[in-house]
Amino acid sequence: MNKDFWLVHIWKNGTCFDLWSVNHFLAGFLLGFSFIFLRLPFWPAFLASLIVMYAWEMYEKIESGTQEKICNKITDIVLGALGFLSSKIVFLGIGDRYSLIVFGVSAIVFAVLEIWGLAGYNERKKKGS
Repeated sequence: MNKDFWLVHIWKNGTCFDLWSVNHFLAGFLLGFSFIFLRLPFWPAFLASLIVMYAWEMYEKIESGTQEKICNKITDIVLGALGFLSSKIVFLGIGDRYSLIVFGVSAIVFAVLEIWGLAGYNERKKKGS
């Protein structure tokens, strides 16, 4: 596989799902864990997460000029919400003992994917595709 595949093609925006979908799920997961650590009530935390996810989609459109299909935007928010809900389920299953490890590993995976995706986005912008 060549550099174009790993940096440009693999990170192209899909109709509904793309590699960015993983990060939207992880973002919701990390938000959920953060609110659990802060001991915020579930529903206000969930609503705050939805607002953050929606605001991010608006930022992508307005500030970064990312052109996505409406299906992709909706999927990104739904996956973020599912990530949030998953964090609650995982936390209830593992409790305090391993939660920081799960949070840390998830944050590292999220960061690596973000850096990789940003490199691909910049390469695609440079090529004009």
